[in-house]
Amino acid sequence: WHIEYLRKAQNTAVRWITGAFRTSPIGGMEVLAALPPIRLHIEKLVNRTGLRANTLMASHPILAALPNLWVCNHLAPDVAFPMGTGS
Repeated sequence: WHIEYLRKAQNTAVRWITGAFRTSPIGGMEVLAALPPIRLHIEKLVNRTGLRANTLMASHPILAALPNLWVCNHLAPDVAFPMGTGS
């Protein structure tokens, strides 16, 4: 899926930022560069988008374009949002 391309791009960027060798472990380099794994960053963005969508007025045109899975009950903020990251 596309997350693999993003992971490879982040790995290359982390190596460049840290100046590490190709054989260095990615997890350690991400810690040194203060970057979360790309999967967790995408999950954070998806959750934030879902929360922002739920703060829109019910008549907002964006809500009409989203599938019903994204529209949650405002009284239940702990509802998990759908992940489209292919994990």
